[in-house]
Amino acid sequence: MNINPESLKNLKKFAPKWKHGKTQTIRVPIALADQILNYAKQIDNGGNKTKSRDTENVKDSLIEILAKVEAREKGYKSNSATQLIRDLKDLIDS
Repeated sequence: MNINPESLKNLKKFAPKWKHGKTQTIRVPIALADQILNYAKQIDNGGNKTKSRDTENVKDSLIEILAKVEAREKGYKSNSATQLIRDLKDLIDS
Protein backbone atom coordinates (compact mmCIF):
# COMPACT_ATOMS: atom_id res chain seq x y z
CA MET A 1 0.00 0.00 0.00
CA ASN A 2 1.46 3.32 -1.06
CA ILE A 3 0.98 6.32 1.23
CA ASN A 4 1.34 9.84 -0.05
CA PRO A 5 3.64 11.74 2.38
CA GLU A 6 1.85 14.99 1.53
CA SER A 7 -1.40 13.51 2.88
CA LEU A 8 0.25 12.78 6.21
CA LYS A 9 1.26 16.43 6.60
CA ASN A 10 -2.39 17.49 6.44
CA LEU A 11 -3.53 15.15 9.21
CA LYS A 12 -4.56 16.88 12.40
CA LYS A 13 -2.50 15.72 15.38
CA PHE A 14 -4.31 14.15 18.31
CA ALA A 15 -4.75 16.60 21.18
CA PRO A 16 -4.77 14.80 24.54
CA LYS A 17 -7.56 15.69 26.97
CA TRP A 18 -5.33 15.32 30.04
CA LYS A 19 -2.76 18.00 30.87
CA HIS A 20 -0.48 15.83 33.03
CA GLY A 21 0.77 13.48 30.32
CA LYS A 22 0.18 9.81 29.70
CA THR A 23 -2.87 8.00 31.04
CA GLN A 24 -3.64 4.45 32.05
CA THR A 25 -6.71 2.33 32.53
CA ILE A 26 -7.62 1.55 36.15
CA ARG A 27 -10.29 -0.55 37.79
CA VAL A 28 -12.61 1.26 40.19
CA PRO A 29 -16.03 0.41 41.60
CA ILE A 30 -18.76 1.39 39.13
CA ALA A 31 -20.63 3.25 41.86
CA LEU A 32 -17.61 5.53 42.38
CA ALA A 33 -16.33 5.80 38.79
CA ASP A 34 -17.95 9.15 37.94
CA GLN A 35 -16.88 10.76 41.21
CA ILE A 36 -13.31 9.52 40.82
CA LEU A 37 -13.14 10.71 37.22
CA ASN A 38 -14.51 14.15 38.17
CA TYR A 39 -11.99 14.44 41.01
CA ALA A 40 -9.13 13.43 38.69
CA LYS A 41 -10.23 16.06 36.16
CA GLN A 42 -10.30 18.73 38.87
CA ILE A 43 -6.75 17.86 39.88
CA ASP A 44 -5.61 17.80 36.25
CA ASN A 45 -7.10 21.26 35.69
CA GLY A 46 -5.11 22.85 38.48
CA GLY A 47 -6.32 21.46 41.74
CA ASN A 48 -9.39 20.80 43.73
CA LYS A 49 -11.30 24.09 43.82
CA THR A 50 -13.97 22.93 46.25
CA LYS A 51 -13.53 23.95 49.85
CA SER A 52 -13.51 21.20 52.39
CA ARG A 53 -15.83 21.22 55.36
CA ASP A 54 -12.80 21.43 57.65
CA THR A 55 -11.65 24.63 55.95
CA GLU A 56 -15.08 26.18 56.43
CA ASN A 57 -15.14 25.12 60.11
CA VAL A 58 -11.72 26.68 60.74
CA LYS A 59 -12.78 29.87 58.97
CA ASP A 60 -15.97 30.07 61.05
CA SER A 61 -14.01 29.49 64.26
CA LEU A 62 -11.48 32.19 63.39
CA ILE A 63 -14.28 34.65 62.59
CA GLU A 64 -15.87 33.88 65.96
CA ILE A 65 -12.57 34.44 67.80
CA LEU A 66 -11.99 37.70 65.89
CA ALA A 67 -15.45 38.91 66.90
CA LYS A 68 -14.58 38.26 70.55
CA VAL A 69 -11.34 40.22 70.19
CA GLU A 70 -13.15 43.14 68.56
CA ALA A 71 -15.84 43.08 71.27
CA ARG A 72 -13.06 43.06 73.90
CA GLU A 73 -14.62 40.15 75.74
CA LYS A 74 -12.97 38.94 78.93
CA GLY A 75 -9.59 37.45 78.07
CA TYR A 76 -9.65 38.92 74.57
CA LYS A 77 -8.44 42.46 75.27
CA SER A 78 -6.01 43.83 72.73
CA ASN A 79 -3.18 44.08 75.28
CA SER A 80 -3.59 40.48 76.46
CA ALA A 81 -3.34 37.70 73.94
CA THR A 82 -3.36 34.81 76.42
CA GLN A 83 -6.95 33.72 75.77
CA LEU A 84 -6.56 34.25 72.02
CA ILE A 85 -3.44 32.08 71.92
CA ARG A 86 -5.15 29.40 74.02
CA ASP A 87 -8.15 29.31 71.66
CA LEU A 88 -5.97 29.19 68.56
CA LYS A 89 -4.00 26.27 70.03
CA ASP A 90 -7.27 24.47 70.82
CA LEU A 91 -8.43 25.08 67.26
CA ILE A 92 -5.19 23.65 65.85
CA ASP A 93 -5.35 20.60 68.12
CA SER A 94 -8.97 19.79 67.26
